[in-house]
Amino acid sequence: RAVMATPPGPVAAACDGAADVIDEDTFRILVATDSHVGYNEKDKVRNKDSLTSFEEVLQIAKAKNADFILHGGDLFHENKPSRSCLYRTMDLLRRYLLGPGDIPFEVVSDPSIFARGMVNYEDTNVNVEIPMFMIHGNHDDPGGESSLSAANLLEVASLVNYFGRSEDLEDIVIKPILLRKGRTQLAIYGLGNIRDERLHRAFQAKKVRFETPVNPEQWFNVMILHQNRHKGNRGGAPNKSCIHEQMLPPFLDLVIWGHEHDCEVNPRESLQAGFYVVQPGSSIATALSAGEVQMKHVALIDVKQGVFRCTPVPLWTVRPLVMKDVSLAESGLLRTDAQAIWNALSSDVEALIAQGEEEVRR
Repeated sequence: RAVMATPPGPVAAACDGAADVIDEDTFRILVATDSHVGYNEKDKVRNKDSLTSFEEVLQIAKAKNADFILHGGDLFHENKPSRSCLYRTMDLLRRYLLGPGDIPFEVVSDPSIFARGMVNYEDTNVNVEIPMFMIHGNHDDPGGESSLSAANLLEVASLVNYFGRSEDLEDIVIKPILLRKGRTQLAIYGLGNIRDERLHRAFQAKKVRFETPVNPEQWFNVMILHQNRHKGNRGGAPNKSCIHEQMLPPFLDLVIWGHEHDCEVNPRESLQAGFYVVQPGSSIATALSAGEVQMKHVALIDVKQGVFRCTPVPLWTVRPLVMKDVSLAESGLLRTDAQAIWNALSSDVEALIAQGEEEVRR
């Protein structure tokens, strides 16, 4: 049985664990993935859940003085989001990301990595206060005759910086965004979603190339991707329908893994590849699975020269999902006693509802 309780409405972000003031050499990055804005938008009860949680993410970025937001794909749940969904998303981005504040870092890489030939805060017609960099996921990937995605629409409106798109799947070249703040140099390699089997074969055939800056050891190297993650004996996607950590280059310092909804936001060192992996997980439950039951978080990552710190920040507006496995064979009830079975299951569901309501009050 799975029960979803009613969460509170949008709240001003209040998160502990990271100082609000950062020095001139430290990048502060708000990392989120799999927002799935527009999920269940026709449901009379849950139609605003995804927008509410996405707004909380933007509130946290503003409250914690993030230098920029890094999004790992599936910003939208539908490949062609509805007009209402697109309008409300653009309204939130304008409200929280635009403003008179200064940008404390500079982009020093080739601006051709962006479709408009520049990062959005350099557009003289727009005042950007918090830049947002994003890749596409499997839900909002480019398609159709124009080969455009919803991210392209946000980019042409100067609301986001869209990168990580591969034009030639026979020769996948991953170019970094190079950022500099004080004495800290940050290289971000983005790879938008590609069908997992095809990308797996491309890695095996050595058709994936990383372009690195001169002296890559002087940069803190981050990769963000949106693919199935190999889970080994823990199950998950078949061996050739996912990406193995050892496929990624060892010069990386940190990998941010999108697409997987389980929240594993605390950095874990990859024994196979030598870098750290952060998997923020989704900001809304889109499936009745055990991985969606966990408390949802975003990651606040501080990078100073060759060192980083990751602070998990809980999302309090997410509708709680509680689950329980019930085995009638182990309950001692007779198969023929329908009323007793009904009463037992009703009691379990009521207990789950009470648990969900308790989580809302936390």
